Amino acid sequence: MAKGKKAERPKRPQGKAAEQRAASGASHPGAQAPPPPKPGLEALKENIKRVGKDGLINMLNEVKNARPEDWQNPERVKEMARRFAQQFRIPVSEERLNAFANAFQDATRPGRPVSVEELAKKYGGNQVDDATIKEMKKYIPKIQ
Repeated sequence: MAKGKKAERPKRPQGKAAEQRAASGASHPGAQAPPPPKPGLEALKENIKRVGKDGLINMLNEVKNARPEDWQNPERVKEMARRFAQQFRIPVSEERLNAFANAFQDATRPGRPVSVEELAKKYGGNQVDDATIKEMKKYIPKIQ
């Protein structure tokens, strides 16, 4: 053998199971590919179940007891959203919290009303699915 060169091992034939693992991306027989992400509404329902009734009631009380000036300050609304995400144990980036605060400002700004679809497209991009928008509309009054 020439100096500095490694001997090549002969390739052994792989079984059908090894080929299937390679095709699926799994590294060993027991591994499974991660499940596809759930739609936003389904993920929210699961998170609400995880927090439990008492945790949810505490969050709703915090919203109910917020002072009017808290709702006028987007930073306070953002901080409230951050606390709720932590209570739900949902990792939320600063970018998403900023988008939420901006959407909140647009939604509560006097003047031309903004629809749920406009806000979802402007601040959520393609991350908000149609089923979630439809569900949101049930809880948001129609714009005249």
